[in-house]
Amino acid sequence: MLTFEEFVSELAREEVLLSPAEVDDLTRRFGGKVLQMGNLQGDGSMLVSVDCILEAARSLESRTLMEAAEILNNQQMGSLLQSREKFVQLVGEARERKLRGMIQDFQNEPDPGKSRRQWKHIETELFGVRYSD
Repeated sequence: MLTFEEFVSELAREEVLLSPAEVDDLTRRFGGKVLQMGNLQGDGSMLVSVDCILEAARSLESRTLMEAAEILNNQQMGSLLQSREKFVQLVGEARERKLRGMIQDFQNEPDPGKSRRQWKHIETELFGVRYSD
């Protein structure tokens, strides 16, 4: 179990890095929707936005979230499989909403300098890298 300080530190991070083994395991269990959760890196790892994870967690009922966490931690199979699959799906949906909002803000921004910065932020979120100007 995490201490309070460890938990707050984890929440303060912008992204969580899933190892290549975790990505493979989740993809094997839940299919391609796992790849919608974040940015796949060259080594097979994945960066997942903490705010998307938090949004997904908030949208689940408390009991369902606890079931999903228990299964993810214990690797148990059974009827609770749907809870964690739903959580994976919700993280992907949260990321999509975040990207749509960023794109809408970019499209509505009249200031060229600000819209350029917004576009760079969108590029980083979509592709996981920052491209030079």
